[in-house]
Amino acid sequence: MKGLRREIKKVGQSANFRRGERVLEKRSRAPKRRLNHRSSFWTALAVWQDEVEKLVRRLGKRREELASAGKSAGWKLALAAALKPQTTVTNRWLGATLHMGNLHEVIRKIAAWARQPNPGLARKLQVTPNPKA
Repeated sequence: MKGLRREIKKVGQSANFRRGERVLEKRSRAPKRRLNHRSSFWTALAVWQDEVEKLVRRLGKRREELASAGKSAGWKLALAAALKPQTTVTNRWLGATLHMGNLHEVIRKIAAWARQPNPGLARKLQVTPNPKA
């Protein structure tokens, strides 16, 4: 071992540096896993869809009613307000999926609902009102 340390010192590399090189060599021989940002998007999308299904069922509604109900229906606003803090859902996606209009309207409607939430819907969806509003 002492001979190895002397050799390393002669070359000017520390033992930790050499150990790090060995780890990198092992990693380069291991099969590579590609991380794909698209797969993470589709995973998030599936999570969002599942959450919508779960919350719609909690309200006693059906998914088909999203298209037929008005853009500012109280239960839709409660649904959107419940999804926002639980997920990374975008306003654009909420507007398209819940049939609530464009993303700016979604932001405005959710903020208005958060200021004066319907207690019955909030209880069904287990949404805690914003104490700062």
